[in-house]
Amino acid sequence: MSVKSSDEGETSRNLCLAVRGELLDLHDCFHGFISKKEAETRLLECGLEGALLLRAEQNADFSKQKYTLSWLSPAHLTVMHYPITLVCGDYFLFGRPFSSLFDLIQTFIQRSDVPVLPLRPPSPVEITNRQRMAILPFNAMADSDELSFCEGDLLTELQEVDSQWIWARLEKNTQSGLVAVHLTIPLNDKRISPEELPYFHEETVEELARRLSAC
Repeated sequence: MSVKSSDEGETSRNLCLAVRGELLDLHDCFHGFISKKEAETRLLECGLEGALLLRAEQNADFSKQKYTLSWLSPAHLTVMHYPITLVCGDYFLFGRPFSSLFDLIQTFIQRSDVPVLPLRPPSPVEITNRQRMAILPFNAMADSDELSFCEGDLLTELQEVDSQWIWARLEKNTQSGLVAVHLTIPLNDKRISPEELPYFHEETVEELARRLSAC
C-alpha cells in the first residue's frame, strides 16, 4: 500500500482535523457501517499519515454493533485495525475500559507517540442507541447486576446480552444494568397499538398518579 503525495491528496486532506490531540466531536471521525476495505481506501486517499477513523462492522445487527478503529500508521504506511469490545456498556480497547467511544478515541490520540489525525466522513453519520420503555415495574435482586425501574421509565439499550436480556441505562438516574427484554417495548415499534403503550390510559389523573406512585 502507498500513500498519495501531498498534491494528490490536497482535496481529501481538507477532511482531516489539523490539530493533534483534539477530538471536537465523535462525528469528526465516525464513518458508519463501512467495510475494512473501504476504510483502508479512505485513509490512503486522505494523504495524511496518522489519519484515523472509527467504523461500525458492516451488516452488523443494530443491537450487536461492533466498532473498529482504523489508523494509517506513519511507521509502516499501512492501515492498522483495532477492534473495540463492548461489555456491559463499557468500551474496551487493548484490555482497558472506557465509558464512551469519545473517551476511548481521545485517549488513543493523546497517548500516541506519533501524530493521530481524526478523519472526517464524507457526510455526518449519527451514532444512536435504541430506546425502550418499561411496561412493568421491576425490583432488582440484591447484589446482582439487575436494574430496578418503574412502569413508564425510559431506558436506553446499550448492548444485547442474549435474546432475553439487554444491558441498558435508566435515563432518570443514569444507572445501568441488566434488563429483561419482555418487560420493555421499543419506542419505535410500529406493531404496537397506542392502547398497549404504558402512557395510554383512560383513568383520571388522580388514579394514574396513585398507581404510578405505588411503583
